[in-house]
Amino acid sequence: MSPERLAAIVQLVLCAWLALLAANVLYGLLSGRINTDRILSHDETRDGSADRVVLLLTTLGFALYYLITALRLPLDPKDPSLPDISADMLVALLGANGVYLSNKYMQTPKGRS
Repeated sequence: MSPERLAAIVQLVLCAWLALLAANVLYGLLSGRINTDRILSHDETRDGSADRVVLLLTTLGFALYYLITALRLPLDPKDPSLPDISADMLVALLGANGVYLSNKYMQTPKGRS
């Protein structure tokens, strides 16, 4: 079996696996098995939480940007690899996670004292 054929089979299997995973999550969301009632608010209050919204939008934006970048690059059979992550996107993702985690820490009793 040639390396190109093996790479095509692995790519097909990974795409099928990701499609099944996405279908499973979508089914869970639509059937109510995955609880999304307070996904963007804290436990104590029903109000929205800005840090959760920023983290969600940054993560989804990063995933969409990376997917578009990966699909635009031509596949080199000699060196099939994923594209590099830009420093700006990495800083944005790490910043959103840092804001979320610091806010989460401040909500704990140890962080409030």
